[in-house]
Amino acid sequence: MNLHCNVKLEYRNTLGFNSIAQLSVNVTDEIQLPSIISFARKNDLHWQVLGGGSNIILPSVISGLTLLMDIESTIIRVKNDGKVTLIEVGAGNSWHEFVRWTVQNKYPGLENLALIPGTVGGAPVQNIGAYGIEVQSYIHAVKTYDTVNNRFVVLSTCQCEFSYRSSIFKCRKSSSSKQYIITHVVFAFPDPILWRPRITYPDLRVYFTSFCPMDESAITPLHVFDAVCAIRRRKLPDPNILGNVGSFFHNPTINHLHMEVLQERYPGIISYPIQSTDKNNNSNNGIYKLAAGWLIDQCGFKGLRKGRVGVHSEHALVLVHFPTEKQTITTEEEDEKKDVAQELLNLASEIQAEVMQRFEVALQIEPTIFPSANSKLMTNVEYNSLSYSP
Repeated sequence: MNLHCNVKLEYRNTLGFNSIAQLSVNVTDEIQLPSIISFARKNDLHWQVLGGGSNIILPSVISGLTLLMDIESTIIRVKNDGKVTLIEVGAGNSWHEFVRWTVQNKYPGLENLALIPGTVGGAPVQNIGAYGIEVQSYIHAVKTYDTVNNRFVVLSTCQCEFSYRSSIFKCRKSSSSKQYIITHVVFAFPDPILWRPRITYPDLRVYFTSFCPMDESAITPLHVFDAVCAIRRRKLPDPNILGNVGSFFHNPTINHLHMEVLQERYPGIISYPIQSTDKNNNSNNGIYKLAAGWLIDQCGFKGLRKGRVGVHSEHALVLVHFPTEKQTITTEEEDEKKDVAQELLNLASEIQAEVMQRFEVALQIEPTIFPSANSKLMTNVEYNSLSYSP
């Protein structure tokens, strides 16, 4: 096992936090996982998996063992059963590059999810979605390593318990969120002849009627892919330039009575009626989804900067990390001062409190927060004391 001590993770999280992993190991093949988890247990090490870091908030120092997910499929296996095409992809692959590959190789469907940062393995964790679709619609199965029962398991879409920006892999209330390590995702694509462009989302509709006028019958998957990329580049900051995790809060939902009150007070409020069913298949009609960015904007946070963090000037739903000339960890005393993650969370709490006071609406943070336990860098003595015996 090729362990690394005190590894900088600045380029493994899109916020650009100069976090340090006490211990890390690069996972390039699923067969490594049994021995890695066994090692962590034997040494009583807390462990966590880190992929592209596009939807996480890292503390200054990450305790225990961090598994850097780098499983990449050099050959994407395609199996056609006559109805759908199944494509199995390694969890460490770039999500955007995979979407590009599907468009180029005539497996349409995911083009609305173009340019979302992160890895393929991270897509099912938060059930990524954008411009009218969610990834669960194209997931056939998720291949995992079950760390509780020490075996490899293939989970069906039903077993993944997908919901709005969540899954069994993320749900904070479920012990299963830590049970499974995603190694591969199997996608199912219908016959391309059945494909139709999904451009009902307002930004896409404007794009194809104003910026690039085109008859809907002439729109191809590549056109949609290019449109989504153009819109995202225009609306959202590039994490390579300005650190961010995209949307920082979930769009909240409220009932129709609450909606009526808010519409009376705020005629311009942005909302979308949604139709869904609960676990008993009962209708949840009368539920509305609010635009969290609009709520935050109305509270005056857009463009606000506090120290090294702030709210994006063009999109209030995006919290950002401003780059600094030098990010180093030197002494233990400076460690605490440099916990930019806490600065960001303090700003998020301020936003949540203001939105609750003004609209009586609770905003939930979307990215996963890695716990901070006031961890320190690992010493040589601690590193050399680790046990590798079976």
